[in-house]
Amino acid sequence: MTRLTILFIIIGNQLFGQTTTASDEKILFGQIINADSAFFQSLNNCDLKTYESFLTDDFEFYHDKGGLTKSRESEMKSMTSFCGEQRQRQKLRRELIRESVEINPIKNFGAVETGRHRFFLVIDDKTEKLIEEAKFTNIWLNQTTGWKLSRVISYDH
Repeated sequence: MTRLTILFIIIGNQLFGQTTTASDEKILFGQIINADSAFFQSLNNCDLKTYESFLTDDFEFYHDKGGLTKSRESEMKSMTSFCGEQRQRQKLRRELIRESVEINPIKNFGAVETGRHRFFLVIDDKTEKLIEEAKFTNIWLNQTTGWKLSRVISYDH
């Protein structure tokens, strides 16, 4: 083979490899954004059944102000309280800052999602007040039943 032929093979492999990778990354980004949206919609609506369906059995939640939640069961106890009496006094809504989001694959597991989000207090007259903005890192597991949250880290509140 000539050097020119080898060069064309190398360039062709690079070009086609990047197209596939870019396409796969775009698909992954869309899947995770959709899962994130559905998960936090269930939080915003206090739909505990749907919320729980997104958590892996070994789910862990690390919060810079609230500490560590070590299990799915503990998270659901917290959410039951949050959506009960506390929610009656103080309705909250989470909003993803989409332009801050980065999503990267984890080979043979799932994906890591990082970004920023805002939380709003919903006033009785339906107006909202921004109460905080924070950073987050979500570790998503790709299962046959869909994307599940394995680890959540929420910080810089």
